[in-house]
Amino acid sequence: MKKRFSALFLALVMCLGLAVPAFAADSEVPEGSYTVDLDKPDPTEMGVDGEYMVRYLNTSRSYDEATSRVDATRILPQGSEFTWTGLRSSHNVYFRFFTDLDKDGTYDERLVVKESGKNVLAPYEEKYASSLTQVSGKSQSAGTFATMVEEMGGKLEKDSSGVMTLSISSDSLCEFFGGATLFEWGVMKNGSTVVIKGTMLFTAEAKPEETDKPDETDKPDDPEPTAPAFTDVEEGAYYEDAVKWAVAHTPAVTNGTSETTFEPDATCTQLQILTFLYRAAQDKGEASAIDLISAGKWAMGKGIIGEDFDENKDCTRATAVSYIWQAFDKPEADKSEFKDVAEDADYAAAVDWAVANGITNGTDLEAGEFSPDDTCTRGQIVTFLHRAYVEEARLNAEK
Repeated sequence: MKKRFSALFLALVMCLGLAVPAFAADSEVPEGSYTVDLDKPDPTEMGVDGEYMVRYLNTSRSYDEATSRVDATRILPQGSEFTWTGLRSSHNVYFRFFTDLDKDGTYDERLVVKESGKNVLAPYEEKYASSLTQVSGKSQSAGTFATMVEEMGGKLEKDSSGVMTLSISSDSLCEFFGGATLFEWGVMKNGSTVVIKGTMLFTAEAKPEETDKPDETDKPDDPEPTAPAFTDVEEGAYYEDAVKWAVAHTPAVTNGTSETTFEPDATCTQLQILTFLYRAAQDKGEASAIDLISAGKWAMGKGIIGEDFDENKDCTRATAVSYIWQAFDKPEADKSEFKDVAEDADYAAAVDWAVANGITNGTDLEAGEFSPDDTCTRGQIVTFLHRAYVEEARLNAEK
C-alpha cells in the first residue's frame, strides 16, 4: 500500500504564515507551528490535499480494510506546535489518532483509553480491558479533550472567563504515540454544528534509538538507589531495596502508583510484568505507556509469548519466573524440591533456575511450597527482577 505527500504539499505547508500562541507571545514561535482561532475559523487555511492510507478500528475492535483518504492535511514538523485558541466549555471535540509504526505505508488507528484516572495508549490497537474507558474515536467535552492533551505533554491556559488556549508540540505527541502521528479532529458547538475540522500529520519521531551501541565496559553502573518517599513501603520489608532499585534505575523499571504510594501488594497483569522485564532486560525505554507496545513486540520476538497472549490476564508467580527465565535464554539448573510444582509443569525448569540462582526460595521453603498459581504482586516482581539483574541482591550472594 502506498502513502503519498507531494513535495509541493510539504513546501506549501512549511511556507505558510504562522500565528503566535497566546502563551508564547513573547517568545519565538517554532518553525512550522500553526494556530486555529475557533472564534474566527477559516477552513480554507487548514492545508492542501494530501493522500494517505488509513485503517480504522470498528466497533468490534478489529481493523477495517485500508482505505485511501484525500483530505486537507497540514504537516507539523519536529519542534513545531499546534494551537487552538477560543476553545470553550460549550464546544465538543471529536478526534482520532493513527500511526505507521510498522512502516508499511498505512496509518493504523490507535486508541487512547482511561486507566487509573489517566489517559494512556491502549496496549494493543484492537484490545483493551473492559474496565478501561475509550477516550479517542468519539466526541468528548472540550474539558476532557484539554485534559487528555495536557497529559500528552500539551499546554493549557484559561482566561478569566474560562476560554481556553490549548497547544501540543509535535515532539510531545509523537513521543506519546511512539512515532509520526496522524491526528484527525473536529470542533463542534451545540453538540452538532461543526466549527472547523482538520487533519494534522505530526512528523517528529519519538526519542531515536542509539545507532552505535556503547561497549559494555563503557556502560555506567546502575545508580545508587535513593529511597523514594513511599508511605506504603515499610523499612525492612523484603521488597524495600528492590523498590528503590526499580524506581532509581535508568530508565525506571516502574514508578510508584502515585507520588507517595507504590502499592507493593497490588497484583499485576501479564503485560505489566512483561513491561517491567523489558525495561530491565533491554536497558532502554521509559516508564510510560509507549513501552507497553515495545514490551509485547519484544516478548513475542523472543518467543516468550505467542499469538494467544492475553495481556489483561493476572500474572501468576509461575508465569513471572518463566518470563524472566526465558529472557535469560532458558539456562539449565539443578532440580528444586517443591511439592506444588509438578516435574512436567511447563514452568518447572524456570522455578529450578530461579531457586538455584537466588531469585526466590518459594513462599514456604520448609513446607516445600512455591505457590505457582498465586498472582504475582508488584512487590514480588520488582524483587524477582532486582535479584535477577543485580547479582549482589540474590539470596545466595555472598554478603
